[in-house]
Amino acid sequence: MEMLKFIELERDRLTQELPEILHLRSILWNITRITDNGAGIALIAINNALEKKQNMLKRQDNEF
Repeated sequence: MEMLKFIELERDRLTQELPEILHLRSILWNITRITDNGAGIALIAINNALEKKQNMLKRQDNEF
């Protein structure tokens, strides 16, 4: 209980001394979300490219 109280007091003190911390935290959280979405999009693009290549190879095998 005492440790939790100490952490809350320290958090409040830091937020009062450095109000920019809240803005930076929000910016970093949003950047993290953007990178997560970018990673997902990249994975989908790679899978699509591999699937197209595989389909092309299957068509070539069927022609011979």
